[in-house]
Amino acid sequence: MRKWIGPLPFKGAKVDEASGKVGDLLRFVVPFMLLLSFFNFAQAAEFQLIANSSIEEQELSKNDVRQILLINRTTWKDGAKIVLVAFSPEAKEAEQLALELMNMTALQAKKYWLTKVFSGVISALPFTEESAQEIVERVTKTKGAFAVLPSGVATGTAKKIRLQ
Repeated sequence: MRKWIGPLPFKGAKVDEASGKVGDLLRFVVPFMLLLSFFNFAQAAEFQLIANSSIEEQELSKNDVRQILLINRTTWKDGAKIVLVAFSPEAKEAEQLALELMNMTALQAKKYWLTKVFSGVISALPFTEESAQEIVERVTKTKGAFAVLPSGVATGTAKKIRLQ
């Protein structure tokens, strides 16, 4: 092995004398891996919006969804109270949705909601459920309920809301 003096991402990298191609390989593999991780994240970040059938809204912007999740918007256009239903922070989907829509982790979202309760902005925490099916059931049964689910989850009789 001899020292490589090319543009490698780490100091003192070594290359196999037989091939001498590690630098070329790394220049191809690293960007390719970054590109793959981007596509995996973009695919994983897809979601759908559901609400109770009593809700009149047909579509919401991503900002509207964020404001609802941050509890900055607490009523629907008709004045009815928004009842937020979310994944519990322990659920695997919670982290992904919180990062994508709230720019925080699921645990940070729970702490944020607790501060809203203790400061008197809201009277109770959002309903939290362990699975998408439990969320769909809660939304279907609760007037004014709203939830965000990963794409592809069966929504039963819950109303689907379009994302602008």
